[in-house]
Amino acid sequence: MMEPFIDIATGGAEIPGAVSGFVAVWAVTINGLLLYREGVNLLTCPDGTNWKQIETPQGCEPCQVSVGPQGVVWILAWTGQLLTRNGVTWNCETGLTWYEVPPPFKGLSFSHISVGLNSTWAVSRENEVWLRKGLDSSILGSSWTAMVGQMNLVFTGSGSQVCGLSLQDQKIYLRIGIKTEESGGRSWKMLKTDDMTFVWLAFDGKGFIHRLEDGTDSYWTEPWRAEILQKLRERHSEWQDKFAEYSTAAETTDWIKNGRALLHNRWVNLGLRCCSQEPLLDVEDLRLLAVEITAVRRTGDLGLVVHHLQNSPIKLSFTSEEEVEDWAAHLTKMTRASRQCIGSFAQSIWALTDMGDPFVHESQGDVNLFSVLYSIPKTSVPSHALWTQLGGHFRHVEASSSGVVWALGQDGTWQVFFNCLFFFSSSVFCFSFSLLTLVLNRLLRSSWIHTGYHGGGFFKGVFDGSSHGIHPVSDEGLVNLYENQRWNPVAGFSARGLPTDRPPWSDITGFHTYSKENMSLPNRSWNWVSEWLVDYQPPGGADREGWQYATDYPSRYHAHKGSFDYVRRKRWQRKCRYTSTGPWFQFGLTKLLDISMQVDHSGSPEEPLLLWAIAANGSILRRVGVTVIKPQGDSWEAVLGEHAFQSLSIGVEGRVWAITSLGVPALRHRVTNTNPDGVAWLLMDRPEGSATLRQISAGDTQVWAVDSQDRLYRRKDIVPILPEGTSWELVDEHVLHVSVGRHDQVWAVLDTKMNETKVKEKGSICIRRGITASCPVGTGWEFVIGGGWSFVCNRGHDIPF
Repeated sequence: MMEPFIDIATGGAEIPGAVSGFVAVWAVTINGLLLYREGVNLLTCPDGTNWKQIETPQGCEPCQVSVGPQGVVWILAWTGQLLTRNGVTWNCETGLTWYEVPPPFKGLSFSHISVGLNSTWAVSRENEVWLRKGLDSSILGSSWTAMVGQMNLVFTGSGSQVCGLSLQDQKIYLRIGIKTEESGGRSWKMLKTDDMTFVWLAFDGKGFIHRLEDGTDSYWTEPWRAEILQKLRERHSEWQDKFAEYSTAAETTDWIKNGRALLHNRWVNLGLRCCSQEPLLDVEDLRLLAVEITAVRRTGDLGLVVHHLQNSPIKLSFTSEEEVEDWAAHLTKMTRASRQCIGSFAQSIWALTDMGDPFVHESQGDVNLFSVLYSIPKTSVPSHALWTQLGGHFRHVEASSSGVVWALGQDGTWQVFFNCLFFFSSSVFCFSFSLLTLVLNRLLRSSWIHTGYHGGGFFKGVFDGSSHGIHPVSDEGLVNLYENQRWNPVAGFSARGLPTDRPPWSDITGFHTYSKENMSLPNRSWNWVSEWLVDYQPPGGADREGWQYATDYPSRYHAHKGSFDYVRRKRWQRKCRYTSTGPWFQFGLTKLLDISMQVDHSGSPEEPLLLWAIAANGSILRRVGVTVIKPQGDSWEAVLGEHAFQSLSIGVEGRVWAITSLGVPALRHRVTNTNPDGVAWLLMDRPEGSATLRQISAGDTQVWAVDSQDRLYRRKDIVPILPEGTSWELVDEHVLHVSVGRHDQVWAVLDTKMNETKVKEKGSICIRRGITASCPVGTGWEFVIGGGWSFVCNRGHDIPF
């Protein structure tokens, strides 16, 4: 062949049925031709007989080819597409047809690939590293997983060896922790290379790394060098065999962080020591192993709450926001490293704090560490798993068991999560810190798409220090401040009141004193974007000057003064904006109030996923074109109806449950792919003697709802012939939010409940236990994590606890 080659690949030595010595040799020419070398056998004919051209689809001319040990052939086209060859066997060495391998998401292009035994490693044009699993069951593989770190090249070797050429420092990194059950490994480890930089690397047939240095010439092919390399290989094999039965020693890399914080109103010393063998947190006389920490959560009063397995949470206070963020970042990173978390969001549970910080409930990577190293119970117990914070600000999360997750921001924008795809929504949220409670008015919510990474916010990028996949995140809200006055016969209405009255300026409760000048925001991610303005349209109405009148504090307020009205208030508002970073990408302009996805999706990449939402005016929308591989869908279509809604939830078999703006429950069933709008809404009675319902959640056969007085109800007698059930059954009180997922698992956020042993703080997350066919309401609550939470979503969790 006179045409120059630009790539060549060998493999196929383990093709079932192949003769001894067989090797498959593929090559790519500079003009995009794909060639196969026929007749190659290392024992009888190592140079082969002739080159055979293999046709590729038009427009998919290859720039690289890679061959796995079992003959799996992938090519990378100049356009960034990936294709794999079907039908490669011992008696059909070149295969039959080409199949395109779908990318992780639309628009992603690749620059390098390497096919291994059971997986393919790829590098995108943005230098992201991706792993395609499942080659042992399909030449297409089964799913993509984003790996931490940025590389120029990634190569697979014999067995499970994988190495990469780093983008930042041009050093070689070896992927450690690769096992049959964990094909992606745990982390990258730099190999010592005597400060050399590399432009290329490869494994030889026995798994040894070869390199091409800048300025490489015949110096590297001198006979004396080949002799030294051979002796090194022999010594390597000798020593490897000698210590083959020994386990890998623990790494000794260690760092220490010290500081001081307030604990129970007194200063204490903090010590954080991180090494792979025994990460520790010392707080006064208490010593915590990193694997005992279950969450690290910020509060608004320069505080940090460390949830752990030993006892009540540790509540620390610092002198600056910088200290809070620094300690939160270090503790979170150390805890995730000690549990060997791999950043997999599939089958995860999501939660939001009362400050709007998103957390994900990670149960992967803990078992070996718990049962062997520290003898801590395994994470089949919900309270033992790790909650990890991500950058962003939300109030509601909706997840599907297929791995798609959407989220809405406070201002109505929406977000999707790729790989384990997510969306969030929010309407009213509170910042609780020291004495200050800021209530942000109900705003339309923004939508964002998740990039599949950890980090953002005070983590300053993902957990390896890179900022790849992290984007700016913003949100908006309104802060309320109330001006209070009392009437007296001499002066009329004035700020001077009775000793038991509210202060002249306060929050909505009247318990806390503020002014326009000293009203502060929760943290430095928030900034004022307007001046204080009178709200002329508060709930209950107001007069021309914005005043609301009542007989006394506290009472119902109305717009005009009556004969017996002796107090009045005026609501002032100021707009604030949240700006930070997070693993989210904003898209879409439609403002939404709520969103829900079906819980019984099969998980098939091409199967449509039901996704409905409530628009700003209370009308129902459905998203067209949502699938696992395209979670953002194509467009919105209106579902016609005469009612306005505030909450909805999609159960099984296309049953859409909703709550109208008047608090009335409704059901729309028979929603299918052929009849996407279903039939008309069926309105049902409210619970007997109940205030209006405000939130609903549907699982397999269970439907639960919460009313405006925080009472929890279950819909009785839901059967196939009567999908709407018969009536509502009161289950419990003091419930702030409920989420029903697959297998009718019920999770909730509870207010303070003195009859529950561990639920002593508002905002504790619990799981309902004892739910059976004979006892559908369950027997009680099992504590998961306490205090400071406003929302939980288990609808994407498909594995019963």
